[in-house]
Amino acid sequence: MRGIIFDCDGTLVDSEHAHLASWKTAVLKRGGNLTQEDYFQLAGYSETLISAKLHASVQIDSPEAIAEDKQLEFFKLMQQGIPEMKRMVALIRQLIPMKHALNVKLAVASAARKNEVIYHLERLGIKDAFDAVVSGRDDLTHIHDSEGVNKPKPYIYHHVAELLELEPSCCIAFEDSQPGIQSALGAGMVAVAVPNMFTRYHDFSSAHHLVGLNEPFELEQLLDLLNDHLLRV
Repeated sequence: MRGIIFDCDGTLVDSEHAHLASWKTAVLKRGGNLTQEDYFQLAGYSETLISAKLHASVQIDSPEAIAEDKQLEFFKLMQQGIPEMKRMVALIRQLIPMKHALNVKLAVASAARKNEVIYHLERLGIKDAFDAVVSGRDDLTHIHDSEGVNKPKPYIYHHVAELLELEPSCCIAFEDSQPGIQSALGAGMVAVAVPNMFTRYHDFSSAHHLVGLNEPFELEQLLDLLNDHLLRV
């Protein structure tokens, strides 16, 4: 196992509260509503898919207009600061000084906009730890699929593996949502689910490993997991 890949929203940063508030603002502007329970079903999906679903519920303007209003609101909340997801960020900080000794590469594969992901990583002070940072929204324009190219499709993880010059089967992906797990599995990677309060009800039965909602996960556990997987293949 040579590649260790992390989702961003909900995995490295606790941003789902801000995403919910931003989508809700955009929907309320059009006379609709979005509850936390509603958002449980949307967390982890791409902005394009969420805006299309919300547009279907309000039938005003366009999905693109809803997404634009949401983005403006989310940018304001981002400037106020988005908390880190402590267990995964702590794991990365443990990995940084050991990358060369372990002979591993680190990457981020996020469905979000590239500028948002970079902003979060820079604010956390870990951007330079990653050998690749890929946005499913902005970095897959060379791929054509009428159903879309972002998660839960596997394209982002194929692309990350190419950038890392690794086979997907040599990579492990940490994801907080069912669409993310589906994306990583579709690319042939080992998939580890690290749910948050917004995704705790997602179906993670297909994941190779599930880390409980409040369960710690440190470097020693990661190494045990990688060794366990190697013994199985």
